[in-house]
Amino acid sequence: MEEFRIYGRVRKLENGAAVQGLLVEAVDKDFKYDDRLGSVITDKDGNFEIVYTENDFKDAYVDTKPDLYLRIKTPDGRVIHTTEDKVRYRANKAEEFIIEIPQKSIVKVEDIMAKDTEEKKETYKARYEEEAKLKKRLILDDVQQWIGKMAPEKREEPYLVIGIGSYTPNQLLEEVKKDTDIGRMVGKTLDKGRLELSKRKRRS
Repeated sequence: MEEFRIYGRVRKLENGAAVQGLLVEAVDKDFKYDDRLGSVITDKDGNFEIVYTENDFKDAYVDTKPDLYLRIKTPDGRVIHTTEDKVRYRANKAEEFIIEIPQKSIVKVEDIMAKDTEEKKETYKARYEEEAKLKKRLILDDVQQWIGKMAPEKREEPYLVIGIGSYTPNQLLEEVKKDTDIGRMVGKTLDKGRLELSKRKRRS
């Protein structure tokens, strides 16, 4: 199957700077319905390349070569530039396009990308905080269950010695509730225990 290639670069009209993150869509212009040949996102240097075959544009009896134009879109799908007024009729197997877009259009795109990045950061932060809260609740539940199985008098006896200090089970519970260094250490110990128990279950 014969392959065709479209390649080029998207840059700012005013200073020639590369534009990253735009969607370049290649289209074959037809009498009734235009055929979409493919699309790609511009890289950090504003470059793009689209490869397609005859099957993407060839009609049963008519088209032997495509009539090309490009649409340049923002990440959310809005068209900010098109070469439809400069269709390349009967295009060659390889066609190069240098697309220059005014700064005022690019600013809108950069704002969208910045907003999208910020939203992703906020989503990740919220997810991380939720997971951290869940983990703390699980650790607290584990410690409470552990203490609940002890005789009351054992809960006030020294259980763990760290440095020159010792901690009773009840004190460890308070450290976990306060999320102190000691409490986090208890949590890590419980995590390791759960991991080891899970490994043993998988082996058995």
